[in-house]
Amino acid sequence: MKWATVYPAEDVNRLYRMVRCNVTGAPRFICFTDDKTGLRDEVESFPIPELGFEIPSDVPGKWPKQAL
Repeated sequence: MKWATVYPAEDVNRLYRMVRCNVTGAPRFICFTDDKTGLRDEVESFPIPELGFEIPSDVPGKWPKQAL
């Protein structure tokens, strides 16, 4: 999951390369994001679904992941 500017596309691409180098076969790699710019073509990207609740401002990082 990648949103806002917390993690750039290069971090997702790096993670994809690490998984690809260490897993046999062709793993499916999915990223929920608000901006797919710069992601490798092999990374499937989907918009972040509506979470259905207000995200607390004091802990913004964990709530979207937990809601998914």
